Amino acid sequence: MKKKLLVFMVITTLLIMAGCSSTPAEDQTTDDQQATATEEVQEDTAADTTQAEPAADATQADAASEGISEQEAKEIALKHAGFKESDVEFTKVNKEMDDGVWQYEIEFIAGEMEYDYDINAETGDVMSFDSESVYDD
Repeated sequence: MKKKLLVFMVITTLLIMAGCSSTPAEDQTTDDQQATATEEVQEDTAADTTQAEPAADATQADAASEGISEQEAKEIALKHAGFKESDVEFTKVNKEMDDGVWQYEIEFIAGEMEYDYDINAETGDVMSFDSESVYDD
């Protein structure tokens, strides 16, 4: 009886061990399947991103074409210089393309000083500014 029990336990242990282990070929197949699934997900994600980009670009183009108004550009320059519109005399307000960027060129006089501003027409950022005496040539 003890021999039968021992044989049964050995056979059971061998079967369990054989069922738990896998051959390298089986592991390779599983790895290949996982790699293929990962590549498919990456391709789908890339396709989704590619399809979404034109819409984002169109939205950015719309926002860029709107930009800020001439009046807003003047207000930005005045605020930066620390003046009110009633304190200055505008001598130049132009919108022009410079180095591929739309900008407002704004010049005004306050007291005995002349101020010159370049304001990004899309973002409203002060790109450059300068001031000098009206008596300087």
